[in-house]
Amino acid sequence: MRHVATIRRLLLASALLFIGILCTLEFAAAQSKSEALLDALSGPERQKLLDTRKELEGLHRQLAEITAAARKNNPSLQDQEDKLRHLVLNTMEAAGYQPEQEMAHLEELTSKLRAEGVDPEQKKRLITDYRQTQARLMAAQREAMANEAVRQARQSYQEQMRQAMEKENPDAEALIQRYAKIRMQLRRQLEEAVKNQDADY
Repeated sequence: MRHVATIRRLLLASALLFIGILCTLEFAAAQSKSEALLDALSGPERQKLLDTRKELEGLHRQLAEITAAARKNNPSLQDQEDKLRHLVLNTMEAAGYQPEQEMAHLEELTSKLRAEGVDPEQKKRLITDYRQTQARLMAAQREAMANEAVRQARQSYQEQMRQAMEKENPDAEALIQRYAKIRMQLRRQLEEAVKNQDADY
């Protein structure tokens, strides 16, 4: 049970990750990063980021609802997903990573970045720590997804989940494609905002 709880905390919408449309750690990190950057952005930049994030969140909710319905109506999918979660987490840990501790640290850093009255120097240190922690988690996730056993299990799950999603909603594939496009758009906006913010220091 500890492993299931941990991976659910780490991969916030794991079904979306496993069907290959979302790096959910990246989604969570992007959400936290956008929160941390909002106050530093100018009016137009801030609104643009908010609009993109709002659309992404809406698509995320729609897809989460479709995958939830697909799992509910296909119990074998839930069993397969649980096994894949265990495999992903065990692969991360076997490679020497500590995903649970790293995620807890990210949450702590996010809370500090959201706090009022953070001086510029401290904020700079927090952002650096955040990026380093995020990079370690992303590396753990990439390494796990490159594992042959994980790849095979994920591919099998992807095929079955996509079929189940299409049965629940004929627009599922179109939503997946739109999500991928908006996710990349948000990533580019975040990268540009970080670059601009770094230039101010």
